[in-house]
Order: sequence, then structure tokens, then C-alpha cells
Amino acid sequence: MKTLKLILALVFISAHGFAQQIPMDSVAHRFVYEGIVKVDSISKAEIFSRAKEWIVRNLKSSDSNVNLDDKESKSLTSAGNIHLENRLGHYYSNINLNFKLSVFVKDEKYKYIVESFTINYIKGAHGLFSVSGPLEELEFNKSNKEKTYTEINTKILSLLKDLEAFINSKENDKKKDW
Repeated sequence: MKTLKLILALVFISAHGFAQQIPMDSVAHRFVYEGIVKVDSISKAEIFSRAKEWIVRNLKSSDSNVNLDDKESKSLTSAGNIHLENRLGHYYSNINLNFKLSVFVKDEKYKYIVESFTINYIKGAHGLFSVSGPLEELEFNKSNKEKTYTEINTKILSLLKDLEAFINSKENDKKKDW
């Protein structure tokens, strides 16, 4: 019986320990994804071109896709958004997470930063109004918060994997030789 209680306690602790999977900047206390990805035998100019093409194809927002395109320093900055499942209640709709993606390029590697997360939604039982604010300040019950953070983490990591796959794709080389 003690063993069963110990196992259940460990499962409970580990489930709650991994609930907030979104990385947080320890200084600013804001969510941020940051990493460096090595790519073999691809020039700085080609990585830049592929990253820009991926952004134009995949980050759909009402803003212009690439807000900052600095060919000199080989950096791109763009706004993006993802639609989230409604866990806030039946008076809420159109829940979207907006974010900023920056890509900095060097020969055979690039650095990404995903930050400035804001959540927007429509709320209304007796009239509609739009609500917008930093993701870190969103208040809702613990179970829904954990599920939402897991959904966000899954979707952002999927975007980053897709970006890496696109940059590394040999299909991009074939397009040049038409």
C-alpha cells in the first residue's frame, strides 16, 4: 500500500512539475523560446532566403509578414499568431496567441527567438468586446491554464521544427535548378 501511495505521489508531482512547459526568461519573467540550430553546408545567404520564404508561407497575421528584413546583418523579424482551443468558457471566442519571431543568420547556423506573447479574444454575454494582454498575465483556472500552456508549447515547438526542416530541405536546392 505504501508503494502504491508513493507511486501515485510521484506521478502527481511529475504531472504538475511539467505542466508549464513554456520556457520563461528568468530576468524579465516573460515567456521566450530561444535556440541556435546548426545546419550543414548551407551559406548564410541561403539560410536567410529559406527562413524568409518559410515566414512568408507560414506566419499568417494581419500585419505584414516580415516586419524587419535586414540583409546586411542577416536578421528577420516577423509577427505570427496561432488559434487556441477555447478553454475560457462559452462567453469567449476567437482566442488567438500573437507572438514575435526573430531569426538571426550566420554561415551554417541560425538563432531563433520567439517572444512577446499576447493573447487576444472576444468576450461577451451582453455585448461583445475585445480583450488583449500579455500571456503571462492571463488568469484562468489551473487545469485550463496547464492545458493551454501545453497546447501553446506543442504548437510553437512544431513551428520551430517545421522551420528547421524547411531550411534543411534538399527540395529547396532542386527549385533553383528549374
